[in-house]
Amino acid sequence: FDSVISVYQGDALPGLQKLAENDEDPDGLRSSYLRLPVTGGETYHFAVDGATDDAFGQFPLTMHFTREVANDHFENRIDLTGDSPSWEGDNQHASGENEEIPLDQSFHGKSVWYEWQSNYSGLMRLVVDGVDFSPHILVFEVADSISQLIPVVYYQHEDANAGEVFVNFQTNVGQSY
Repeated sequence: FDSVISVYQGDALPGLQKLAENDEDPDGLRSSYLRLPVTGGETYHFAVDGATDDAFGQFPLTMHFTREVANDHFENRIDLTGDSPSWEGDNQHASGENEEIPLDQSFHGKSVWYEWQSNYSGLMRLVVDGVDFSPHILVFEVADSISQLIPVVYYQHEDANAGEVFVNFQTNVGQSY
């Protein structure tokens, strides 16, 4: 049946605070699917309901805990240093942020964030290598908040076995990207 799952916190039914709700799995694999940050020692309440009055029946309820990705949010971006920085990253358990603006319809909100300041003006090549998914590479001029970022270059590779994917962009000395 078409289910809706909701997550709440609070001590009594009249005063529960809704933390999240979802009616559709973004990947289309399940009827309902939620991802939300949790805090150790906190109590969470879950409600499963039908999306319509005639939606009811048996259902499996499963939960999987994943550790938060360190640079999942813009405010926790990793500072890369040097003229040719290198980093091993993972976005498997990353999530999107409310202020993130998808640049196209295929954006799935599994972004991880980095910052790098250019020591030179010139052409920089940013390479994502050895991936087995279709990455989106977005480069922005850094601002004070995620909603103020200025897009420099955007690229989405269409091949799920991407191998090496790269973008070239013009840098300015002292500018952070």
